[in-house]
Amino acid sequence: AQIKKLFSTIDELKDRCDWRTVFVTASAEVILGRYSQTRRIHPFSKDKSLSNENVGQAVRLQKKMLEPFHKQFDHCINTSSWSPYYLAGHIEYLFRDDVILKQLLINIVSFGFKNDVLQPIDGLFDVRFLRNPYYDQKLKEKSGIEPEIQAYIQEDPNFEPFFRHLEKMVGFLIPRYYQERKTYLTIGIGCTGGKHRSVFVAEKLFGAMQSKFEGNDSYSIKVSHRDLRARA
Repeated sequence: AQIKKLFSTIDELKDRCDWRTVFVTASAEVILGRYSQTRRIHPFSKDKSLSNENVGQAVRLQKKMLEPFHKQFDHCINTSSWSPYYLAGHIEYLFRDDVILKQLLINIVSFGFKNDVLQPIDGLFDVRFLRNPYYDQKLKEKSGIEPEIQAYIQEDPNFEPFFRHLEKMVGFLIPRYYQERKTYLTIGIGCTGGKHRSVFVAEKLFGAMQSKFEGNDSYSIKVSHRDLRARA
C-alpha cells in the first residue's frame, strides 16, 4: 500500500514539474553482502537482527515487493558489479544536461626533499638522478625557470627518456583519476633543494599537460614551486 501511494505521489508531482526517477538495485547476494559489510539493520527486518538469515529474508521480501514497479521508473540500474564511483559517473552521464560538470583541479608542484616531502600529495617523482646545476658556480644561483638551467638539465642523456615516460604516465593517469571522481590531484616533482631540476621538470610537465588537454574543460592545470625562494 505504501509503495502504491509512493507512485501515485510521483505521478502527481510529474504533472507539476519536469523530473525523472532512478531505481537502483542489485542481486540479493550482493545486497546481503553490503549489509554484512556496513552492519546496518535492514528496514524490513522483523527482529532487527544482523544475522545473514534474517537480513537475507528481508532482502528477498523487499525485492519481491518492488519487482512489479521497476518499469515505472525512468531508469533502472543494476549495480551488482559496480563501484560507488562508477555509479556516480553513470548518474552524472544520465543527467549530464541537468548538472554542472565537475572539474579535476591538477596542481603540479616542485619541491626540495631537504625542506621535507610535499604534503598532501597524490603522486611523487624524484628527479635527483638528473645532473645538478648547483655544482656549477655559474648556474648555482639561477633557477629552473631560466633557459641556462633548462639547457644544462636537458643535456643529461637521462632526461629525454625519463621525461617521455613521465609525460606518458601522467597523461594516462589524469583521466583515470577523473573517472574515480577525484576533485584535486597533486603531482609532486622533487629534487634536493627544489630550485633547479624539480622546477624545470614541473614547468615542462605543466606545458605538456596543458597541450595534451587543451580545450578540455574537465581539467584545470596549474604549476607552483614550493621552495623556489629557498636556498638550493
